[in-house]
Amino acid sequence: MMWDALSDPAFAGAVVREAPYVVLLLGRDGAVRLANPAAALHTGFALDELQGMHLRQLVDADEEPRASIALKRALAGERTDFSVRYLRKDGEPRVALIHVVPWQPNGAFTESVLVFASDITDEELRTDALRESDQRFRNLVSAFDRAFFVMDVDLRIAGLFGRWVRTTGLVPSNWIGYTPQELFPESNGEPHVTQLTRVLEGEDVTYEWAYPRTDTGELIQLRLHASPMRDAQDGVIGIAVVVVDITRRVRAEAEATALRARIAAAERAEALGQLVSGVAHELNNPLAAMLNFTEDLLLGESDPERRSALEVIRAQALRSRVIVRDLLTFARRGGNRPHLPHAPGPILSDVVRALRPGLGDGIRLDADVNDGGMVLAIDRAGFEQVITNLLTNAAQATGPGGNVLLKASVQGGWYEISVVDDGPGIAPEVLTRLFEPFFTTKTTGQGVGLGLSVSLGIVQEHGGTLAASNRMDAQGAVFTVRFPVPEVALELPPPPLPRTSVPSARRSSQAQPVEGPTLLIVDDEEPIRRALRRFFERRGWVVEEAHDGLEGDRLLSAPDASQRYVAILCDLRMPGLDGPELYARVKERSPELASRFVISTGDVVGEHAAAFLASIDSPVLEKPYELAAVDAIVERLRIEQKRRRHTPHAVERVQ
Repeated sequence: MMWDALSDPAFAGAVVREAPYVVLLLGRDGAVRLANPAAALHTGFALDELQGMHLRQLVDADEEPRASIALKRALAGERTDFSVRYLRKDGEPRVALIHVVPWQPNGAFTESVLVFASDITDEELRTDALRESDQRFRNLVSAFDRAFFVMDVDLRIAGLFGRWVRTTGLVPSNWIGYTPQELFPESNGEPHVTQLTRVLEGEDVTYEWAYPRTDTGELIQLRLHASPMRDAQDGVIGIAVVVVDITRRVRAEAEATALRARIAAAERAEALGQLVSGVAHELNNPLAAMLNFTEDLLLGESDPERRSALEVIRAQALRSRVIVRDLLTFARRGGNRPHLPHAPGPILSDVVRALRPGLGDGIRLDADVNDGGMVLAIDRAGFEQVITNLLTNAAQATGPGGNVLLKASVQGGWYEISVVDDGPGIAPEVLTRLFEPFFTTKTTGQGVGLGLSVSLGIVQEHGGTLAASNRMDAQGAVFTVRFPVPEVALELPPPPLPRTSVPSARRSSQAQPVEGPTLLIVDDEEPIRRALRRFFERRGWVVEEAHDGLEGDRLLSAPDASQRYVAILCDLRMPGLDGPELYARVKERSPELASRFVISTGDVVGEHAAAFLASIDSPVLEKPYELAAVDAIVERLRIEQKRRRHTPHAVERVQ
């Protein structure tokens, strides 16, 4: 019925005349044969002007090839749709959507084509404006160091953009169109599925996620802010997600937390160091008096039972000294004690020789030192402390009748010392905790668990390593110490003058001192002064005492002080005028007299003490010291001064 109406010429003519779009009939040559009023309206040409105009006169010059191709296709029976730019009579450019079909009235093909055109300029302008707006938006958000995701209600990623996407190597095509479950099957898309489901229910959600970079594998900490996207009826139609990279912030916070922890630990360590330093000073003074009196009594004791009792007292005093020194070293690691050239071989032999008699229980201690006379830059006291700890532990582990072997040699760029025992070895659960502070497997009263921890700290301060393992060839344990060999060979300092014997005075407690070299003892501890006086007067020395630094300064400022005092044994920490202050005063008045100082202290690693001791050349005795050690030092001073007195002085030239 409808087609019958359309076949009515009057009806068809009315439709063409009143149609709001352009209708043109073109001949085979592309010239306009017929045009409707809308054509005149849109082109600006009158109908009679349009009559006979060629298609190329209506379209933009650049569009003419496309229009010609569409015309040829229509003449060949094809239908063609395309958009084209055309020009109005006044030169205004416009855009039209063209539909070209062959003209077939009553089903008969003619060599003409029908052109239907709709002006879509306004739509194109709106589309361009939207496109430009969209591009501006993308440029804007791309300027931020963020990533932006758009997801549909199925949690499928519909868009991904932002500068962060480019800088982290993300490829949008690998993400767009996928759901979290598909992207991260190993976690079934969590935590994203749970959090984003809440967003679909209308919530704003913020959560964090650690993401490994696709290009480097680096773990990136991300914070995601997800919000629902809504339509005009307030229904949720998708999700907008903003991703912020907080990796640097998290790392900075972690570093700040770690720094605060280190500062707090350093402050605690400093407070602990000050406490231990004070306690050590208070403990070392009575220990020094006990040890010195015991050693002095042993020199003249012949009764086996009393000697045995004195040996027990001496051994316990020495053990207490080790504990106090371990505490000091642990609390004051990095005390800046100087590393000087020493030949470790003779030191190792001396330590073994000194320890061997006290091991008891039939324990055999041997040494195999084959280092070619190597010289290392070491803190001798710390070095001896490490070796003493290892040998003592090995002897305790091996038990009665056991064997301990110390071996030393140069292996490549390392000076290697191993302490091997044939004890029960080290249990696996103990091996992992062996160097922890205050961890010990010894019975109560046998140790505080600091020896190995302190030894490790000392070795590390030398740039070395300390390791423990079980023997592979037999039962027992092996502790291996490695010190770096210097790149340039070191030279030992000149050896001290040979010691000559001093005739001993009578050993009776009633013996009177004979006329001899004078020793000044400056110490605020009366028991220590008394023990030293007793020992040195028996060895032919004249001993004078000063109960503090002020008294010592008075004696040392006397006109004959340089002639009278051969050696000055001075405590470091005293009330009033302390050792460093007394030394400074004496050095300013008489540098020669200052060179005769022997410093004694219970803490050589405290910051103040270490700084002072590093600035002087005087010998240092760590309390509680053994009488043999102080005797050797003051005797060397006596010999050096005797040598100087017998060396002729150069005659001054008179001008």
